[in-house]
Amino acid sequence: MSLFDTNALNEFYTRISVTNGMSIADFQGILRGLFERSRSGDDLNNYRLSKQPWKKLADEVTPVSRFLQFRGVDSGRIRFPLDNHPPDCWLWKANGGEPLGMEVTIAQATERHHLKKELVDKGRGRGFIGVSDDAPRVDFNRAMSKQRVMYTTDHALSAIRDGILRCLSRKNKPKYTGFNLLIEAPLRSLPQERWEAIMIDLRTAQHIFLSAKYM
Repeated sequence: MSLFDTNALNEFYTRISVTNGMSIADFQGILRGLFERSRSGDDLNNYRLSKQPWKKLADEVTPVSRFLQFRGVDSGRIRFPLDNHPPDCWLWKANGGEPLGMEVTIAQATERHHLKKELVDKGRGRGFIGVSDDAPRVDFNRAMSKQRVMYTTDHALSAIRDGILRCLSRKNKPKYTGFNLLIEAPLRSLPQERWEAIMIDLRTAQHIFLSAKYM
């Protein structure tokens, strides 16, 4: 393994941001190569905490990569403008046509930061505390100061459902009209089959928010 250096990351950023993008196959291959390189402890921790120069990679690029793998999309082209304007990503099908814009956001992002910081500071961490992104800092500090405790299925379902709905609400603005929204959520906090319990709420909310855009 070669030692990671930020030149490789910056070159990757340059390649995925050019006007015509790059093939999805090349994108996934180069991204995989980046993660196969040895990284310093500081680089690894900065990626975990979404600090520069890793922030775009952690918060936009890798969620899209995982989504494409999950959906089995391995052809076409992809581009990340990396300019802090919507959308975060453009996708072209292999046969061309109009590109699909994709906006990426993170549900329970503040909780994720606190959990990752605990991992960085202590070498281990918990996986869930169930505090809303809208909660004041004192609530997060209080939750993180306590010993790790078990949580119920209902607590996880409620907290993450509300976190996803919050993402939908915040992106319900004219500047996002016409784009697909990709929400990364901490679904590993429960077995996969448990999430079916909130799917009706999410589908209903999605319909309401999509309809509101055209009212």
